[in-house]
Amino acid sequence: MQITMKKLFLLLAAVAMFAVACTEGGEEIDGQQPTGGPISVSQGRVNVDFEGKECELTVNAECSWTATCSANWITIQTPEGIAGKEPLRFNVARNTESSERKTTITLKNDNYNLIQEIYVIQSAFTPGTKSDYVIYYTSSNGNIIEPYKPDGFGANIISNKYEDGQGTLLFDAPVTSIGGDAFYKCTSLTSIIIPDGVTEIESGAFSYCSSLTSVKIPNGVTSIGKSAFDHCTSLTSIVIPDSVTSIGNWAFSHCSSLTSVTIPDGVTSIGGSAFSYCSSLTSVTMPDSVTSIGKYAFDHCTSLTSVTIPDSVTSIGDRAFSGCTSLTSFYGKFSSEDKCCLIVNSTLVAFAPACGKISYIIPDSVTSIGHSAFSHCTSLTSVTIPDNVTEIGRSAFLYCKSLTSVTIPDSVAAIGTYAFYGCTSLTSVTIGNGVTSIEMYAFCECRRLTSVTIPDSVTSIGESAFENCPSLTSVTIPDGVTSIGGGAFENCTVLKEVYCKPITPPAGGSYMFNYNASDRKIYVPRASVDAYKSASYWSDYSSYIVGYDF
Repeated sequence: MQITMKKLFLLLAAVAMFAVACTEGGEEIDGQQPTGGPISVSQGRVNVDFEGKECELTVNAECSWTATCSANWITIQTPEGIAGKEPLRFNVARNTESSERKTTITLKNDNYNLIQEIYVIQSAFTPGTKSDYVIYYTSSNGNIIEPYKPDGFGANIISNKYEDGQGTLLFDAPVTSIGGDAFYKCTSLTSIIIPDGVTEIESGAFSYCSSLTSVKIPNGVTSIGKSAFDHCTSLTSIVIPDSVTSIGNWAFSHCSSLTSVTIPDGVTSIGGSAFSYCSSLTSVTMPDSVTSIGKYAFDHCTSLTSVTIPDSVTSIGDRAFSGCTSLTSFYGKFSSEDKCCLIVNSTLVAFAPACGKISYIIPDSVTSIGHSAFSHCTSLTSVTIPDNVTEIGRSAFLYCKSLTSVTIPDSVAAIGTYAFYGCTSLTSVTIGNGVTSIEMYAFCECRRLTSVTIPDSVTSIGESAFENCPSLTSVTIPDGVTSIGGGAFENCTVLKEVYCKPITPPAGGSYMFNYNASDRKIYVPRASVDAYKSASYWSDYSSYIVGYDF
């Protein structure tokens, strides 16, 4: 009888209550205190999200115990415990199934026939549970799209369904990239939503997806790889997020339906041929962050009419805009010396010198020197303009501070606004017999200019055309000139002789000859002296007007 009582005492001591609690980050998840029976513990219950996690249970016992579980998605890290307060740790793997799953972890002591069961219930993984696990798409034929290379997403595909007009690619982990050639030649793919976790669209990811019309690129993608959207011929527009810093070679090449593109502030480089043969693209504005434009970047963008290149650009690749036959507006101010000659549709639109003093011969193929073509080329000392050139555009040689002389051929019809503004080393200018107009500010601030020959072909001299040329001593205005703009020769402080041949006084402007030399003379045809002295604006200089036999 004494032996029996002793065994009973030991048995009662061994079945001391188990206190069970599952914690994550120090917070109780689920657990119940055992009550009654030989073990006197109710069944513990742990609810886990589909992503899985590590759980820790606190076990209070007065005997040793072991923990077991038959489910392969449970990994027990502390399979044994001794009497006292012991932790039970186990990992729950990610659930990649579309149904809930359950299992039991059993704690036991075989010597005393003690058992404590803990139920683990994990929720199902279904589309929409986590957006970065899912790629949504549509197809032209209502069928699923099979990725060309399914192993480049940073996760494994666990299902691919097409229901209610939408395709769903479901992964077992967050999608972090759209890998190289991932959807190559998926010709029935019409739209796709790229998950927020993606940081890179790799080379050829969507190349030759000829039906693709819509792509949502998340803010987080930093690079669009080589040929990523090459030959997506149905793509009409694309919004590149601010997170993108580089657009790879051929990234959007042959996107022949692409009409507009927004290049965000973060982009620093546009790869070679990046937008080549985008024949519907009409305009491009680049942010100040861009420093380089690759060769052939916009080659044969035949609808492109306007391009704005920021001051930040330091290199433009060969033939970057070749074949842009509709390009009429081009703006770019270049202050760096690491630039190239850029000819678009027979128009020289960009040029930058190498280091040091240089001269430049414009190719005979050039018929027009475009807007700001040589602007801020501070090392340019001389330039030879070929006879084929018919136009010198706005600001063409603006602030070419080392340019000393220039001869404008007879083929040129107009010298554009600000064409030679601020060419402070320019001492002489020969203007060809074909020029009919010298536009406003054309030679303003040419402070060393001492002489200029204006040909008989000129009919108009624009506002401030020669303003602030303090070295100019003499000028002859041919008899074909019908208008002289305000301030045309203002602040030419040593200008002593103005020979004005027109019999009829040209239409004048205010301040035409203000602040010339104090002893200046304005010579006009003898028969026209009175007409000049009484003409509007000319009358301001009546005391300087003198008759002359031309």
